[in-house]
Amino acid sequence: MNRVNSGMTIAETVAFMSVMLPILMAVILVLAELSHVYVIRQGLLHAARQAARSMVAIYDESPIIAKNRSIQDSLVYSHVKIKDIVNSSNQFDFASFDQSSTPAKVTVKVQYTSGQNGLAKFPIFDPLNLGSYQMSETATYAVY
Repeated sequence: MNRVNSGMTIAETVAFMSVMLPILMAVILVLAELSHVYVIRQGLLHAARQAARSMVAIYDESPIIAKNRSIQDSLVYSHVKIKDIVNSSNQFDFASFDQSSTPAKVTVKVQYTSGQNGLAKFPIFDPLNLGSYQMSETATYAVY
């Protein structure tokens, strides 16, 4: 009787694991992808803030930066790099300067588009074939 119980226990364990193991692996995969999204969003937010702060500092010395994208690229955007998140100044939109408000404000927007500007494809595992993924973050700083 002891051998029969042992065999049944092994069979039940194998049946349970054949159901639970794929579910556990799917949960781990989803958590890994969600953590990757969080890291990308935080990187984008950091890049947007860094670019906005630099834009404010340069605007104090040279207000022409508000109307010239090439100056924004060369003096600010080309210096903001975050490995595998922000690789190119093409990821930034033209900085928006609101000089009608008091104090004046600058808004910088940065985008992450999967598979573009030297970025890796995201999500890495795409069983539903959702295609490229896009995220963006914006930062606004006051110009004093």
